[in-house]
Amino acid sequence: MAPVREQNYYQRLGVTPAAAPDQLKRAYRARLLETHPALHRGADPACFQLIKRAYEVLANPSERRRYDTLMGLGSEPSRPPIYRRSYDRLLACLSARLRVTVLSFDDLADQVDVARRRAG
Repeated sequence: MAPVREQNYYQRLGVTPAAAPDQLKRAYRARLLETHPALHRGADPACFQLIKRAYEVLANPSERRRYDTLMGLGSEPSRPPIYRRSYDRLLACLSARLRVTVLSFDDLADQVDVARRRAG
């Protein structure tokens, strides 16, 4: 097994990207017991914190969706970074000139996904 610092969040918890929320919680609790500095002399507190952070992200559905997209995991195809950079430049320009708040790229993409699902 690779060192925890070199693993993605799913590997840190020892689950697959298809893991259900209850599987995540069980794996998280087991990994905490394995790495808790108060329970194991010489355990790395940083490793313990990395496992906590992995669970924080994966337990939140919207953060998990963003993480999966960023890592190229899950059923949703990765959005090309070039579109993100172009959109972010346009967003900054519009926000500055019009003095309005415009949706971020991720929020816009989430709303498009919701509209597609509603349309059938």
